Amino acid sequence: MQVSPPQFSYLRGLLKKKTGVIIDDSKQYLLVARLLPIVRQRKLPSLDTLIDRIQTASGSPLENDVLNAMMTHETSFFRDKTPFETLKRIIPEFVRKRAATKQLTIWSAACSTGQEPYSIAILLNEHFSDLLASWKIRIVSTDISNVVLDRGREGIYSELEIVRGLPQPLLNK
Repeated sequence: MQVSPPQFSYLRGLLKKKTGVIIDDSKQYLLVARLLPIVRQRKLPSLDTLIDRIQTASGSPLENDVLNAMMTHETSFFRDKTPFETLKRIIPEFVRKRAATKQLTIWSAACSTGQEPYSIAILLNEHFSDLLASWKIRIVSTDISNVVLDRGREGIYSELEIVRGLPQPLLNK
């Protein structure tokens, strides 16, 4: 099943506008693979029909389903070493700047099922628990998908998910 060039262009524009995700011309196969289950579930004749329907119903549950299907939802504990190393380096500066209020808010955007915000909490506890003991710490987690956010709110992960994502020093404790 294919999607016509105008429909592909529309969907690329919609994704960029609503989510910031950019899909290049070579990714039509990805669009087809992720949207075919919606076409089948809703018993639609084609991908073009699906896209026609979301064009006429902006903000609809169908549009949300399409946007959600196009997201990767990749997540793991301590995913991408560099942001966590950077956070360790800059926390002392934030502590100095916010010493009067003793409040710190960290935003974890595109957090999928929540392993990244939990990783931030683990990092703060492991490296800054004494420094932040009397502080109000808030970690705000967002994602475009309510489905994955609901799973993250549960805070239940398999042992494999946890062990796979933990850095080596934590595994050896």
